[in-house]
Amino acid sequence: MAEENKEFTTEDADDYGLIQEPKEFIIESKKAAELLCRHLGDVCLGNNIGKRILTRLVSFCRKVANSNASLFDMSYDGFMGTGKGVRSIKSGCIMARFAQQEGYSSSRIDSLIISALLHDIGLLKDDSSGDGHEQEEHVMTGYKMLGSCADNRIDEDVRDAALQHHERYDGTGYPFGISGQLINNASVIVGLIDEFISVNSTSTDAKDVRRILDERKAGFEEKIYKDFREQAFWLMDELEVIEDGV
Repeated sequence: MAEENKEFTTEDADDYGLIQEPKEFIIESKKAAELLCRHLGDVCLGNNIGKRILTRLVSFCRKVANSNASLFDMSYDGFMGTGKGVRSIKSGCIMARFAQQEGYSSSRIDSLIISALLHDIGLLKDDSSGDGHEQEEHVMTGYKMLGSCADNRIDEDVRDAALQHHERYDGTGYPFGISGQLINNASVIVGLIDEFISVNSTSTDAKDVRRILDERKAGFEEKIYKDFREQAFWLMDELEVIEDGV
């Protein structure tokens, strides 16, 4: 019989060997974030430096995705740290794992990772807090920045993810309030990852995070949400089955 009100946290995940030594990833993710922020202009111009930077960042995201960390671990501040640009690196790492599990082609995975890495580029450029009007402005800023990129890896998915990652499938998002299939598929995934990281930043209780996300699931395409939920909370689901004696 399960203990009443038992909470599942990242400490439980650590007991099951899911979290690698966090110091390594905190250091590496902060370096990656610094690299991203320092070379935003080069990335957007699509010059040789920018192309090398994007390649290094995509490789780092794939490295974390191929570790034994869970999606929940990757979003956890104690695993990858905090600071300007770190959230974008977290998004890229989570995207790498999710896209791999979904069975996308290697080129598609790279495009989705870049979409996740650069979706908040407008916010990073402005160095703003992301509150109120600034929060809505950053999507337009990012879209315009990426629209002038010469790098052919900055494709429609990447640009749309910057513009649409706050749009929601039920039409409740911004900046345009579009809904359903009018939202780019990459934007839906990036938006879900962004929501996941936001919720996890306020709670380390996985059950609480799962409950809050479930309350917001109408904002996301059904299959994408279902697949992401299964990846993010598979260990918790298995433990609940064991505790219930099923």
